[in-house]
Amino acid sequence: MLLHWAGMTVERGLEPLDLARHESQFLDVVYTKSREPNVLIATDPTPAGFLKILEPRQIHRVTLAAYSDNTEPVTADFEITFDGTVDGIRMKQISRAYETGSSRSSSPSPEPTLPRN
Repeated sequence: MLLHWAGMTVERGLEPLDLARHESQFLDVVYTKSREPNVLIATDPTPAGFLKILEPRQIHRVTLAAYSDNTEPVTADFEITFDGTVDGIRMKQISRAYETGSSRSSSPSPEPTLPRN
């Protein structure tokens, strides 16, 4: 599943993006709307054969992977919780791994900060 680049239109946000060395870009991972009972995964609106909805008051575990033409992939595991309110989404990184050739190495996970819109 493709995630949406933060701050871009729906169409542009799903396209590949060229980033210079040491440049970063935020991704929209999940979102909710006023009076929406669930959190939605920020991806294209087409049906994918699986749910794109995360129910409130549960712990949801997701793995995100970032790939590039000129570097090794990086994966990270996160826990997402949602208390049912617009400001009640929390996302905590629980592990990170770097792909190095055919092996995978792990590093401790820092406490991430999420931007508030």
